[in-house]
Amino acid sequence: MRSDRPDDGLPATGFAGSHPIDAKGVHDDFDAIRPRIGFHAMFENIHPFTDGNGRTGRQILNLMLMAAGYRPVAIKHDAGRSYGKSLEAWQVDGDPKPFISQLVQCVDQEERAVAEIVGRLRENPFSENAIDGIGLEDGPARGRSL
Repeated sequence: MRSDRPDDGLPATGFAGSHPIDAKGVHDDFDAIRPRIGFHAMFENIHPFTDGNGRTGRQILNLMLMAAGYRPVAIKHDAGRSYGKSLEAWQVDGDPKPFISQLVQCVDQEERAVAEIVGRLRENPFSENAIDGIGLEDGPARGRSL
């Protein structure tokens, strides 16, 4: 982490860097994620299309995350309300912390989920339950995303 980065007030714990398969932790490489989150917020703020701005913005965010070496994120349907409220807090009140924190948590969750699956597969690659608990067993509608 660069020492010239201003303190953003976000917690320094609970990020993906503690997983053995991660080449870089989310918090350790926060400077790579921050501009992508900022771009996403600005894109949603200008609302360039008559329809599909949210979906388009999230796809662009995922392309930028993948370009930085991260997995694409899925903002789960139940987190959608807090996503919208935190984005509004940035747009209306000028407070970026809730939105940044939420998206960093989404990136962290994706990194942790993949690390868990890889860990299970390393332990027993032929186990039928290696992917249990990740939302695939009940079909695509179960883990709906925004």
